[in-house]
Amino acid sequence: MLVASLGLAIAADARAQAIIEPDRHVPLSIWETSSQHEKDPVVAFDGARGLMMWDEGSGGSLTSVTHHLAYTLDAGETWVSLPPRPFPPNRMGPPALVAAGGGSFHTLSVDAILYREMGLILDTGTLASGSLVWTRSQRLPWSHTAVLYPDIACDRASGALHITYTHYDDIETGWFSPCRVYYARSPDGGVTWSTPVILSGEGGERSRVALGPEGEVYVAWVDAVGERVQLRRSDDAGATFGDVRDVAAHLDNRNTGVYEWWEPTYTPHPVYTDDMGVSNAPRLVVDHGTGATRGRVHLAWTDHASGVRGPQGEARGEIEPNQTLETATLAAIGDDLYGSVPSADVGGDGDVWAFDGVAGQVIELTGTVNWKPDPPYWETRFQLMFCEVPGGGLVQLARTNTVKFEASGPPVIALRPMLVTLPRTGRYYLIMGGAGPYWIGYGVFLREWQVDAGSVARDHRDVVLASSADRGGSWGGKVRVGDAPHLYDESHPEMVVDSLGRLHVTWLDRRHEPGCGALTDPYWAVSFDGGGSFTPGQRLSTASTTWWTSHIIQQFPGERNALAVTGEWVCAYWTDHRDAAVPGADIWGTRMQVGGLVSSAVGRFVAEPGATGVRIEWHIANANALLSAKLEREAATEPGYAELAGQWGDGTREGAHVVVDGGAVPGRTYRYRLALRFADGRLLHQGPIEVTAAARVLALAWEPPSPNPGVGRTRLALSMPGAGEAEVEVYDVAGSRVRRVHAGALAAGRHTWEWPRPGEPPAAPGIYLIRAEANGRAVTTRMVITR
Repeated sequence: MLVASLGLAIAADARAQAIIEPDRHVPLSIWETSSQHEKDPVVAFDGARGLMMWDEGSGGSLTSVTHHLAYTLDAGETWVSLPPRPFPPNRMGPPALVAAGGGSFHTLSVDAILYREMGLILDTGTLASGSLVWTRSQRLPWSHTAVLYPDIACDRASGALHITYTHYDDIETGWFSPCRVYYARSPDGGVTWSTPVILSGEGGERSRVALGPEGEVYVAWVDAVGERVQLRRSDDAGATFGDVRDVAAHLDNRNTGVYEWWEPTYTPHPVYTDDMGVSNAPRLVVDHGTGATRGRVHLAWTDHASGVRGPQGEARGEIEPNQTLETATLAAIGDDLYGSVPSADVGGDGDVWAFDGVAGQVIELTGTVNWKPDPPYWETRFQLMFCEVPGGGLVQLARTNTVKFEASGPPVIALRPMLVTLPRTGRYYLIMGGAGPYWIGYGVFLREWQVDAGSVARDHRDVVLASSADRGGSWGGKVRVGDAPHLYDESHPEMVVDSLGRLHVTWLDRRHEPGCGALTDPYWAVSFDGGGSFTPGQRLSTASTTWWTSHIIQQFPGERNALAVTGEWVCAYWTDHRDAAVPGADIWGTRMQVGGLVSSAVGRFVAEPGATGVRIEWHIANANALLSAKLEREAATEPGYAELAGQWGDGTREGAHVVVDGGAVPGRTYRYRLALRFADGRLLHQGPIEVTAAARVLALAWEPPSPNPGVGRTRLALSMPGAGEAEVEVYDVAGSRVRRVHAGALAAGRHTWEWPRPGEPPAAPGIYLIRAEANGRAVTTRMVITR
């Protein structure tokens, strides 16, 4: 039996649970910039009212032009664009956004006050009567040389605001640039502020802040120096914080994927130089639901396999000509590969190396690049491409980042590690190439990566989750969220917990790219057990996004995506560049519902295969304001729901309702859902439930009476294997006949009666036996009548 109920997964194939609306483009506001590239959306809801904000500007720069906005009054079904805030622009970087209740919202943005001086601006607006009215724009009373990655949380009961951000001491100079996580609070909704305090050691960055159900304040970040995810908790509304807690080791700095992104090699900071622009900030959420997991703390991030590097082999120099697959210099796993390549800008070709590998091996590639251009050249690209040749075609598995160079920078730059799992046994190729008017020397170290037996992540980035059931005091092990083959990158996780305690996670996934990396799609999974396990990933987009284009502003998927809950809907938004002909990316999004209880009107929803078809039962627990509850069916092979014929009653009275789908073909799979229409116009869905119809039983048989026990009356259903004369009678436990329900001919198939019949007095409380006799056979079932 498959049951849809509070906090319970309802089908073996979890993809059948979801209702996912077709993804749609979020309209751009009336103002456009010269370098259109929409990214980093954030969204917040106050009931059905919602506000979305995103960054509009160059994809390959830390600076941006402005922040665009849109609002919704119908829980994200439609969006209306707004003029940017502010205009003319002076904001930069990803914004932060939070709902404050009463239709009010706070936005937090980085403000470039002067050259090498940055601050934070808090904007407050109220969404009412179809417009957004800004009531405040406040520059917070402190500044730093560099401020990035702000985040904000609001206690709706008190109006208190909590913010966190990363301060880079001297990011523009190119010298040692330690970073730290700062925190500040306002007890009065942004009127007054505490002095910012440092929560992390050097290397802490990209923090998130969240509030617990008892008012506790959590701040989490990544320690880029120690490669750890860390967290601190305050139990006094942010006045003081406890000790730093290590959540888990963090191994995100593996150079996979195909995005081009400047790496400012003149600063040694290990995360700021992230090659893909993949945000390795831990995502933080606390369960405020009504279920057993209330108060649980969750952190999600992208990670790699833990393990050790295999042994070194030989040092090998390139053997010219090695510019084609046929003339590749042969090496072996473990070797160090040395050579030089002329720039493609002056007609040079790449160096090609070959080695043999075994399916399932994890390969690590590291190395160095050595050059000193003369004259100085601002930017160059060194591409190390990891390729295989199945069936004679070249398929790219991964490649390194683009490297930015300054004349004052070092002549030798270390390439960051790259992990790749070999998908087959055979020959693989490494192709080295450069850009810029000079030669490049390189050393590439090819090793086997010996993965720890208990490692959750593998080669490319995987989204992992850690959870704490004791308010961050202790943490469980890493749980992998996605289910794509390990060959493909997963990145940009976002999380939210709905009112029932179900944990929703979205991320960018590359499983639909044959070349292993150039295309992305947003995916969604749900945990019903507080982060212990997840449903299979479900694709949210109808078309993949391509980042494999020529211009730098088209290469950047942003730092974050947006995810929020409003009522029964989970709303997801992301940066999308599915049309490579468009100069920049757009914001796209969709809404989802998960199977399970979506309305207090329905307390039980059951479906199971039976002798005469699929039997579906639901229980109306509260019929107030419910106009109709219609059962709908979808065949697994024929997408699209249609109302199921033969429903009994109007579906709105309280109590049990039963329908048997006698038209279900044995062996075929069907999905059933309830379409609930309310007096206020809402249309919600309960389910769906997926059932495979059983083979018909060719025998005289009763279905279980429904309801049983019944209050004064019940419904009887009998299947006839063939046409014939039949008698249906009700007896008490003493053997006395109480009522003859039917006497006469019946056709083959299913027959139903309500007993007592409509208009007759209810039956007296007691135990009854219902006997049917037809074609020389008799069957009996039992039922109970209560007051």
